[in-house]
Amino acid sequence: MIFKICSYIYIVVTIIVNYFSPVFAASTSCNLSLSKIIHQYPYVQKYLGVYIVDLESSAGSTGRAEVFSLNPDQLFIPASLSKIVTTITALKKLGTNYLFKTEVKYRGTMGGAETLPDTSPGTLHGDLYLIGKGDPSLVSEKLQRIVDQLYFLGLRKVQGDIIIDDSFFAQTESLRDVSDYSEYEERSNGEHPYNALASALSFNFNSAAIHISTNPFTIHLDPVDTPYIKLTDAVELAATNTNSSKKKFDISVHQVKNNDVNEEFKIVGSRALLPVGANTDHRLITFYRPVGNPTLYTGHIFKSLLEKNQITVSGTVKKLSTPLTPKDLKELKDLYTHHSEDLSHIIALANRFSNNFMCEQLLLTMGAELFGAPGTPGKGLRVISDLLDSIAFKNKNYQIVNGSGLTYRNQLSPRQIIQLLEYAHRDLSIYPEFLHSLAMPGAPGTLERWFPGNTRMHVIRAKTGSLSQKMLIHAISGYTSTKSGRHLAFAIMINVPHHTKNAMHLFLQSKQIEEKILSALANLP
Repeated sequence: MIFKICSYIYIVVTIIVNYFSPVFAASTSCNLSLSKIIHQYPYVQKYLGVYIVDLESSAGSTGRAEVFSLNPDQLFIPASLSKIVTTITALKKLGTNYLFKTEVKYRGTMGGAETLPDTSPGTLHGDLYLIGKGDPSLVSEKLQRIVDQLYFLGLRKVQGDIIIDDSFFAQTESLRDVSDYSEYEERSNGEHPYNALASALSFNFNSAAIHISTNPFTIHLDPVDTPYIKLTDAVELAATNTNSSKKKFDISVHQVKNNDVNEEFKIVGSRALLPVGANTDHRLITFYRPVGNPTLYTGHIFKSLLEKNQITVSGTVKKLSTPLTPKDLKELKDLYTHHSEDLSHIIALANRFSNNFMCEQLLLTMGAELFGAPGTPGKGLRVISDLLDSIAFKNKNYQIVNGSGLTYRNQLSPRQIIQLLEYAHRDLSIYPEFLHSLAMPGAPGTLERWFPGNTRMHVIRAKTGSLSQKMLIHAISGYTSTKSGRHLAFAIMINVPHHTKNAMHLFLQSKQIEEKILSALANLP
């Protein structure tokens, strides 16, 4: 009997050792390897947080075997790693197949009535409504598609106004942390498209795309010029005999006026007078500048596109001052509804290219859909909070104040980031889409220039984050696999205060540390 019991114990121990020994061996080897890497940067250690787990194990404080940790519970400013929180929540709460709608409706009569002065079938005697529902991906070709569909449906004339409705979201200013960015934005004239205003009816990420051709010198708005956007040419002619390409064409674009009537952008700088049609210095340069009133901007572009496509409009563009009532909605008639690509496609763009505007639109959309329109930042943050509570988020001392991470007030720990990645990894209803949304070295996105030519590192899927105004922040988190195919989740976060001695030097070392850690993980046996 004793022999049998010992035999059973031996078999059980052997199975356990054989099953877990690769994990133990890899963890020990990895721990030594990563410790050696980090010790090369002694002055960065106090500003560095690292947490790595083996997703195929079942041990450790987060439910997975810990591979390596350094300050795992310290709170860091995550910058764009915040998008991990927003996009996972959106996939789960809205669903991977969620579609954004942009509706075209009308009030009045559509041609054919003998009592009306114009009885042509394609004439709308009334107002045309363009109603936004938060689509962050409504760009030039998609708004053109809406106009094309209206033309194909027979619309040729609007004997009324274009009424634009953005009431699906509350009237919000930029969702940046004003205390962090107001001084910086004032110095730079608020010209950064990454900080464009959110709105339920948006177009081209709520930034004007201004195309400037060098030879011949021309200025155009994409996709169509509109009286609402005034482009003023204040470019000076430089000496024609200069050999400096910079002097031949050295210009910039600044917004100089913004009100409810129009917005003005001034093009300033200098250019050389070149022969028209010459093959020298022929370039097309595009400047992106955020607009001050996204809804009016979208409405005026829509009107100009209608007219460009032989649909005349007798009235003007008007923005609804109050939301439509149920009675109003009953009086409106459907003409056409545009649907976006599904949410998984939009989230891929948001994460791979770290698009702040898209994530703030997602935050407001979640608020509107789950707690009722109008969507507000507070409602959206409540959706996120509910998800984090449902997965028993570790250490509830985190802070999330916006959806994009364009703030210095968001705070998360490396362990909390990993818990979110584990949550997504366990949920097959969102994991394939979330994994697909992350950037990969060598592919278009934020990791395009990482590990050039090293195909082994293509096993990495990650989200990056960086800020540099009030604090120097660099971070990366995601998934990778070892040579044997074991899947790991990692979070690396670095926050260096500006007042730190040699702060910029330490900040520049951040990417070196991250690359060395990821290379070590991907090359584990």
